[in-house]
Amino acid sequence: MAGEITMAAQISCLATNFNEVINPGQISIDLPSGPVLTGDSGLQTLSTASTGADLNVGNLSNSQDGGIYYFRNTGTVASQNIEVGEVIGGVFYAWLLLLPGEFSVGRLSSRYPGANALRVRSTAGTPAIQYRIFAGAL
Repeated sequence: MAGEITMAAQISCLATNFNEVINPGQISIDLPSGPVLTGDSGLQTLSTASTGADLNVGNLSNSQDGGIYYFRNTGTVASQNIEVGEVIGGVFYAWLLLLPGEFSVGRLSSRYPGANALRVRSTAGTPAIQYRIFAGAL
């Protein structure tokens, strides 16, 4: 099959004397068929641990690296941001920040999620991250 995942976007910015609209349109993404396609999803409560916690993606392994992700900070408290990243040499490096209510959709590189664990943490409190990953040589 083709085009099993469809994403459409529009970004509008109106601030004081600045106004811009970006309309990148719609893209379709093909999913592989058979045993190479897998995924995982859930709702995980986070803490402020300095190196974060593994994102609970037990169904994914090195053979399903990469893929399409959806992350959403389900929190509502202003200071409870969520960081997604990885640990290198014992240090947490965030590559995504989600404020309460924000979400992100994109493609993971082949380094994730199996070869290097996706790590998640909160900047304050215990918000939850909602996630869905479609993986497998996309």
